[in-house]
Amino acid sequence: MRLDLFSLNLFADIVEARSIGAGAKQHHIAISAASKRISELEGQFGLQLLTRHARGVQATDAGEALHRRVRQTLGDLEQITVEMSEYAQGGRGRTRLFCNSAAMVHCLPQDLAMFAQLHPAIAVDIEEHSTHETLDAVARGQADVGIVAPVGAYPAGLHYWRYQAVPWVLVVPLNHALAGQASVPFRETLMHDYIGLPAGGGWDRFMATEAAACGLPLKVRFRVDGFESACRMVEAGLGLSYVPERTARLHATAGAALRIVTVEDPWTLLRLSLCSRDLKSLPAASRLLVRHLAQPHDRPVPL
Repeated sequence: MRLDLFSLNLFADIVEARSIGAGAKQHHIAISAASKRISELEGQFGLQLLTRHARGVQATDAGEALHRRVRQTLGDLEQITVEMSEYAQGGRGRTRLFCNSAAMVHCLPQDLAMFAQLHPAIAVDIEEHSTHETLDAVARGQADVGIVAPVGAYPAGLHYWRYQAVPWVLVVPLNHALAGQASVPFRETLMHDYIGLPAGGGWDRFMATEAAACGLPLKVRFRVDGFESACRMVEAGLGLSYVPERTARLHATAGAALRIVTVEDPWTLLRLSLCSRDLKSLPAASRLLVRHLAQPHDRPVPL
């Protein structure tokens, strides 16, 4: 079976647009030509890939599976182009890393500084995303390596290694009822208003789960985009927040209008993980990055 790359790309765009016409327009071909190519794909596989209806098209189960594979393959092909360009310019490769904010704040910059010293010709494209977005991007081939937090069950189909453990603390306004305490149980903090991160994100899911385990709701009064902004809101006396310890220390300088309080519950040490697809399918640069970041007490990562 010989698969046509143009037809596969066209198919993926049609699935995402839910319209043969929209997909044809993206590729500058007639609707009839696009429809013929989809019919030829269905004939090659002996499967119906799209269900056609008056408002457009919908991928069948087989079509959804093909769509996922096509997007992963196209991502790999794009990475081949980037890597070959790097070699042509005298470099040795590039890898795409998606990570959460906790890793970026706590430990990742220092780890990448060491990696850059060891591998000066490897470029690393870094993007901050939620754990859910990172897992999806790695599975689709849009990222080579991900750093994720246990805000939910990790899906099967990816490979995981332990990374760093990030200590978290509570930051409270200077005149808050909890400001005079060195440590408190998490349950006690749920009586007060929180400054939260975006709804539905990793922080939000994790905190809501722990609050539910206490039988109480998490009272989020304000939401902000990141930990730095959360600390600013705490300093303004608008509530308390739960942030990585490194972020809290940066803000709790002399004269700062907030205090750090330790939360006594054991989950305050958040253990991050690395994730990737099968190492054998990754570029050499990505395998080197995984091997560098994986904790030494894990099994060595093969190259």
